[in-house]
Amino acid sequence: MDFVTHGFSAPRYSPPCRGFATKLPIASDHAGARVDAPYHFIEDGPAIERVPPETLLGPAVVLDVTPCLGAGEPATAATLARVCAHGKLSVERDSIALIRMWKGQ
Repeated sequence: MDFVTHGFSAPRYSPPCRGFATKLPIASDHAGARVDAPYHFIEDGPAIERVPPETLLGPAVVLDVTPCLGAGEPATAATLARVCAHGKLSVERDSIALIRMWKGQ
């Protein structure tokens, strides 16, 4: 959990305001295991309540991309392709894919 700082909030404001600071704790919904609804990336995609639960159950492909990433480096489609090729894995349309992208501390 972090606190909001001037630097964090600054991009949301125009001069003369240079952001704000507050002791209000914030937490990201991108922490830990989760499911991204299509709406997360596709503006007119379905929200999580429209995703049928049965599509979240079944065999899964596990992709560990941590050996392929440097500190702070994002995983890209090319990263996932390299991991699949190295592990002889295949992710098909409608597959359940579990992607490990952070080693922790």
